[in-house]
Amino acid sequence: MPSSPSFNGYSIFGVCVKSRRKSLPRAHQLAAAPGANAMENTDLGHRGRHTVFAGLLWGNTKNDLVASMLAFESYQDQNAYTLVDTFGITSQYVKLEGVEFDKPILDVSAGIWFCAYSASFLHLV
Repeated sequence: MPSSPSFNGYSIFGVCVKSRRKSLPRAHQLAAAPGANAMENTDLGHRGRHTVFAGLLWGNTKNDLVASMLAFESYQDQNAYTLVDTFGITSQYVKLEGVEFDKPILDVSAGIWFCAYSASFLHLV
């Protein structure tokens, strides 16, 4: 059942939010010894997960929308926080890698400003 996503306990994701999580491949190193007919594959462990969010930020004025965008961008501080995705799965030690915003648009009939975004999160553990 879909839930309300949050980052560091704050609902910064706006409306019409969807998320997609994928595991990154395990790291390994292939080593060969000269003169020996052998190769060794060393497992270097799990490299975390990656979650991508997409949605719409909105504001009653253009300044409200810009404030929401700046609040979102403020988490690009390389610190790790707690992320709750749209499925209600809680992950600790997650950092915002980047966020991209589309051009803001005005819904003239409702008088509300919207901006689509895509944000990428890296799970450190």
